[in-house]
Amino acid sequence: VLDEAATIQYRTTQEIAALSTLDNQVKWYVQGHYYDLEYAHARAIMSSAKIKDESLRSKIQMLLDKLREQLRDYLDRADHVLAKQIQQNWHAYSTSPELSPNILRDFVERARLTPTDTACLWLIVFDGMRFDTWEAVVKPRLQQVFEIKKEKAYLSPLPSWTSIARTSITAGRTPDLWKGYHNNFTYNQA
Repeated sequence: VLDEAATIQYRTTQEIAALSTLDNQVKWYVQGHYYDLEYAHARAIMSSAKIKDESLRSKIQMLLDKLREQLRDYLDRADHVLAKQIQQNWHAYSTSPELSPNILRDFVERARLTPTDTACLWLIVFDGMRFDTWEAVVKPRLQQVFEIKKEKAYLSPLPSWTSIARTSITAGRTPDLWKGYHNNFTYNQA
């Protein structure tokens, strides 16, 4: 409990830097393990439930309640820093290499992958999954069956509606750049 509480306390007292690029924002979030704050809190709660002394467990629960408010406030402020960066420079966001429509280009086109009779390429999209769930639950399970050769965190196109985000990945473009057969804008995702 105390290890998790100390981790939460330390990370939520770090400055939320308004970094110069979205690439740096994503790296800060992933490399700093900020995605793990809520999961760390859940682990602390599960551990505290094992404490038999009711008085001690109650005091620890009060500490964990305060830390939960602190971590939610911290993550909310980090979201606002990112939102402000996107709002101030929409073009940089919509053309960012950290945007998910670049997944196929980054992992397939640049790698010059070609299909064969013996090799398959799997593109697995988990819609709305938190990064902590990926790291702690899904990735270890997938690695029992598959080899994950390369991975990278991306931002979703805004608004992050399932159909728009999914189509943006396969189209390799954000919705404002979708073109129809006559090379004009289309809202028709197909």
